[in-house]
Amino acid sequence: MDKSVGRKRLSHWLLRVYLASAAVAAVLACAGGPRPPFWLELALLAPLFPAVLLAFDVCAFRFAHSALGPYRRSPLPRGGPVLTRWLRAGRIGLLHLPASFHVFTEGIGFSSLVIGSGFVPRERIRSVLIDGKRGRIGHDSKEVREPLYVPADVAEALRSVLAGPAEAQRAGGSWSAPEPARWELAPLAGILALLLIPVWGFVAWIGLECAAARREIAEFIREGGPRVEVLIDGKPLPSGADLLPLLADMETGLSSNRMTERRFPAELRTGPRSITFVMARKRGDPTRYAVYRPARAGTRMNPIGHVRTHLLDAVPSGPK
Repeated sequence: MDKSVGRKRLSHWLLRVYLASAAVAAVLACAGGPRPPFWLELALLAPLFPAVLLAFDVCAFRFAHSALGPYRRSPLPRGGPVLTRWLRAGRIGLLHLPASFHVFTEGIGFSSLVIGSGFVPRERIRSVLIDGKRGRIGHDSKEVREPLYVPADVAEALRSVLAGPAEAQRAGGSWSAPEPARWELAPLAGILALLLIPVWGFVAWIGLECAAARREIAEFIREGGPRVEVLIDGKPLPSGADLLPLLADMETGLSSNRMTERRFPAELRTGPRSITFVMARKRGDPTRYAVYRPARAGTRMNPIGHVRTHLLDAVPSGPK
């Protein structure tokens, strides 16, 4: 049971690529300088949650048999255990977490939603020590990290198993282990990775909405040419022609996501046509304005871009 039951195919390499991508996302999200917009910050940080769970998996299992390693783990025995304790506090290698512990005549196993299942065969167990309410199982498994701390009654049942099968049967309990999967991966990490699909879909939708809103403003300015009039809070801006090139080519990179100080309703008008947006002055940087397009659902709370200008300094302050 303690030997490799086969090699994984491409799964461990894909997970390694995923972790490398998550590390890059963490560096981008935590790097110094201005913070990105909320939607981009969410996109960068979302992949880190399954990465944390994969790190838990490596803390409990030796790397070669972890979710990132090339080998599958030994499954739990198909026969029922002589004792099962559900969701008890324990320690598996470097990881402290609640898990379910199962004592079999072939050895001891455990299962958890966070890291999956593992098994230590009886021939790999060196010692079983009991101290109060917990037991310490010394082993030299090639799959599970040492030490293995379990509840005291689990350690007592394992002692009975090691002493002889007849005494072990009297420890009582029955349970049918489910059919093991082809190879073990931290189940909760896989679930969260699937849950990220709608998150990435939402992020992509926000990005498309922002791009479409910027394109609307740029096309309106290009088609209107010198006839485009800029209105701020319903009043013409005297030097509005100088603002048009900034709006047509607004900044779209990483920028501060701090709270805005003042918001100015703005409008571009040419004849009967018009397009509305909002320019919000950044707190602590009076020359920098975030541009919002309330007409689109995805850009009401997320800026489509930023401009830097002094042209609004003389405009009476709009509402906070």
